[in-house]
Amino acid sequence: MELKLSTEERKKLLAFLESDEDCERLPGNEFVADLYEAETPLTLNLLLNGEKVELLAAAQLLYDAELDAYYMGDPVEDVEAVTRALLRATEGNGGHERT
Repeated sequence: MELKLSTEERKKLLAFLESDEDCERLPGNEFVADLYEAETPLTLNLLLNGEKVELLAAAQLLYDAELDAYYMGDPVEDVEAVTRALLRATEGNGGHERT
């Protein structure tokens, strides 16, 4: 699914994906981004393809206190919610709404 992002938002996203310790570049222009600080923590698989940003997969990250670790939960299909969380993360506020 394609994320609706402006040119400026795509530039910020690429900078975020390249620099954040919870993001990893895969072969080609594919990235995995873990948004632990989002209101609902998410793991995202993204493909940056020229002028497009495609969401290949998204899932909730759930925390297990006993293991002190996150694990993948249910898939997330709300592209608008994923886009909002990703844009908040690129703004440097960890995915949380600004108040």
